[in-house]
Amino acid sequence: MSKALVTALAAAVLLLALPAGAQQTTNVAFAKGASSATLKGSIKGYQDHSYLVDARAGQTMRVTLTSTKGGAEMNVFAPGNETAISLGAVDPYDVSVVLPATGRYKVQVYQMRASARRGETANYTLTIRVDGGATNVSHGDVTTARIGEVEVYLIPDAFVFGG
Repeated sequence: MSKALVTALAAAVLLLALPAGAQQTTNVAFAKGASSATLKGSIKGYQDHSYLVDARAGQTMRVTLTSTKGGAEMNVFAPGNETAISLGAVDPYDVSVVLPATGRYKVQVYQMRASARRGETANYTLTIRVDGGATNVSHGDVTTARIGEVEVYLIPDAFVFGG
């Protein structure tokens, strides 16, 4: 094998070993008694930062993103789903969605391709809030469920609201 071919192959292996952009992941846990967390971050070029949040089906997640420098963007993904549930939001920087499944949600912060290609840096503030959802307590034939501030009594063949 020629020396030029060996050098070219070695260079190709080194380039393939380098990441396209550093990927960061943070597990988000709310402080005791809190239902939200505010995080500050920075990404450069093709970097992205994923924030993982455990939540239940029926809860409401609200995610707000504010760029203090540059153009950070975000997507919200349901557990095991590669299609963002935040697509089509009226305001892509303030997304509120009732969660379809129980599990670990991913909020991904990234830059659009043009900004990433130029190697720009985006500084941002991200707030993740999770509220509500049904919590059930069973008492024989009667199940008490709390949906937000409303307590609901589920009795076979009946549906009665409580206070």
